[in-house]
Amino acid sequence: MATYGHRHLGFFFRPVVDMDDHGLRFEGREYSWNTIEKVELRDFPFDPMLRFATPGYPWATVYLSDGKSIRLNGRALEKRGEKPKVGFFSSKSNAFQELIAALRAHGATITPSAGEIALQFVKLIAVALLGILFIFVIINYFDKNL
Repeated sequence: MATYGHRHLGFFFRPVVDMDDHGLRFEGREYSWNTIEKVELRDFPFDPMLRFATPGYPWATVYLSDGKSIRLNGRALEKRGEKPKVGFFSSKSNAFQELIAALRAHGATITPSAGEIALQFVKLIAVALLGILFIFVIINYFDKNL
């Protein structure tokens, strides 16, 4: 059984979730893999604009069927007994990546966060408006000079 948690004050390890082949344990209750409704992930591996536009860190929220949710900090999560390692470019710990991979392997539905979706939509609209503005500038230039 793997135990994932956060280290407080650099000394005290506080377990958040225990995971094994049958499911996970959170706040003293056992949850099987099919009780996970969805996992909302805020992660920006392929979009550098998203990384600079939204300050913060990668995180995931695991929603359970009984209404509880588990919030996982992508930078601070570590596995008990292993030295924590955080990626330089991704700013995610190895334990976080391992936990997300395990959730995917067991069939959890992983969706991007609402903020990520909204920001992608805003970027799409901004590029379209800049394209239209550029076309009008070119038409105005040719109208005055020809």
